[in-house]
Amino acid sequence: EFTPKGYYIRFADPEVLRVLLSKNIGDGTGITTEVAESYTGNMAAFFQNNKVITRFDELEKFTSMTVIGSGFVQNATELESIKFPPNITETIWDSFRGASKLAIDVSLPNLKTAGVRSFSQSGITKISNLGSLTAIPNSMCYSCKQLTSVTLPDVCVEIGASAFQGCSALTSINLDNIETF
Repeated sequence: EFTPKGYYIRFADPEVLRVLLSKNIGDGTGITTEVAESYTGNMAAFFQNNKVITRFDELEKFTSMTVIGSGFVQNATELESIKFPPNITETIWDSFRGASKLAIDVSLPNLKTAGVRSFSQSGITKISNLGSLTAIPNSMCYSCKQLTSVTLPDVCVEIGASAFQGCSALTSINLDNIETF
C-alpha cells in the first residue's frame, strides 16, 4: 500500500497507532509518512506485554530505523504479523521473545548484530536472511517450536549456547561454516 508524502499512514491495527501516539510519535492525531520515514528511535519495550496488538506491517515504513530495541514486542502474545524496515542492522535482547503467534519468515538483509533471546519462544517459522551476522547469540531462537528452517549467512562462524534448543520442528539448518558451538 502506497502512502503519499504528507499523508497519514492507515494502520491496520488501531492498537499500533494508539501506542505510537502515546509515545509522542506523530502529531497526536496520526503519523505521516515523513514522520515514519525519519524516525530513528528503536521502540524499546513499546509493545512489551501488550495483549491487544495483532499486526504491525506498517513498521516497514519506518525506513530510518536501524535498531529493534530490547523488549520491543516481548510477550505480545496476540501479534501475528510484522514487516521489518529495510535498514535494520541490530536486534537487542528479548526483542520478539514470547510473541508466540508471530508466524513469520525472518528476513533482515542488513543485520550485523543480534541480541540474546531476540526471537526466543516466538512463533517464527523460518529464518531466510540474517544479513552479515557472524555469530548467533545465546538462546536467540530458544524454544521456537514452529521454526522449521534456518539459513545462516556464509560469514556466520559461531552459534551460541542454546541458540536453537527446543526448536522441535527444525529440520533444516546450514552449518557448513560454523567453527564454534
